[in-house]
Amino acid sequence: MNIFIVIVMIISVLIVFFQLSVYYKAYKLKGTKINKILKEEGLSDQYEKRILFFHSESCGPCKQMMPDIQGLMKTHSNVLPLDVGVFFNLAKRLSVRATPTTIFINKGQVEKVLLGRQSLKVLETFLNQE
Repeated sequence: MNIFIVIVMIISVLIVFFQLSVYYKAYKLKGTKINKILKEEGLSDQYEKRILFFHSESCGPCKQMMPDIQGLMKTHSNVLPLDVGVFFNLAKRLSVRATPTTIFINKGQVEKVLLGRQSLKVLETFLNQE
């Protein structure tokens, strides 16, 4: 077998493994009680429902989502955009490994973690559900 093919296969397996580990960390976060973590990081925990939107300056999908996030912030004070460069410790504590990462919090617990670009409808549905 050609050494080039072997190297490409090894790199491909490593990439898939890394992506799976990112999804696993996000899945594992579900159900985590988060109010104490937010307080320790200097953030308010006064909302029953909250969206934490982790983004970075160099992230294309983050830039695409930002107008929707900013629009929601005008009508929902419980939507919080967090730059991973600024909120590095919080991102690390919550195992945020990729941007954008959107964390949905309900009654102090992580209800859902979504990776990648999300539609405005997904965000609004969470905020408006009873």
